[in-house]
Amino acid sequence: MQFAERHHARVFIAPMAGTCGFPGDHRLFAGHLSPMRERIVATLEGHDLVLAIGAPAFTYHVAGEGPHVPPGTTLCQRHHIFDGQRLGTEGDALHLTLVHQSAARNQRS
Repeated sequence: MQFAERHHARVFIAPMAGTCGFPGDHRLFAGHLSPMRERIVATLEGHDLVLAIGAPAFTYHVAGEGPHVPPGTTLCQRHHIFDGQRLGTEGDALHLTLVHQSAARNQRS
């Protein structure tokens, strides 16, 4: 939440998410993304950066066509499971395992 507030970033969550790590009543909460690729792209139109943290970039429940993000939008994904197929050539990923995260945390202490 602090990251979103510091950067005035709107926060979307996956469609049909069982849990949400962001308060639904927060002013930056933008709601659920559609389960359809084309609608996700339309929703993200006008954004220059999509940052997916702690989850796969997108969860599609309906087959779709076209790009994963609008033209001119950069997709960055930070998740312990690399989703290179979905990321394709449209973005960058920082792939860390839980072991690496723990080690990095211990080194800072």
